[in-house]
Amino acid sequence: MNLLLLYWTLFGFAASMFHYPVLTNQLRQSIKTLVREDNVMAYGVELIIDLYKCDISLFTRKHLRNFLVELCDLIEMQREDLYFWDYEDYPDELKKAPPHLAGTSLVQFITTSNITMHTLDTVQECYINLFTCKPFDETAAINFIVKWFKCPQYEYSRIGRGRVTSCQRP
Repeated sequence: MNLLLLYWTLFGFAASMFHYPVLTNQLRQSIKTLVREDNVMAYGVELIIDLYKCDISLFTRKHLRNFLVELCDLIEMQREDLYFWDYEDYPDELKKAPPHLAGTSLVQFITTSNITMHTLDTVQECYINLFTCKPFDETAAINFIVKWFKCPQYEYSRIGRGRVTSCQRP
């Protein structure tokens, strides 16, 4: 799809009144972020990152909370409620997870969707899903995440979710 046509579709007729403004690199990245692999305009994007050989000292609630604040600031997402699930406050006899699954799970709601994380202390791994309908700099997010958890190995993928054409517009 022609970028100008896509720009017109995204921002409507009002944007065209400026006589086809030059697309900035940031706008080009935003448009690229919302195009699925099959070139259909996506409703949102999900970034999936698997981190290996992480520094597990960063898997505490305090560090994870700070990580989410800084990540959301970096990618300009508004944080909402944050929920943790772990056995931090449980006595040892009530902890139910097998040792190889010990870690923390969390959901950070953002105004445009959510960030979920699962840490596994024993295997030094962390799995992150960031789903949003607001465009963001995926490369900056990946670089920040990898650096924060000091992981020498990682894998990531992205999925365009939904179709804009399936959304009801007023």
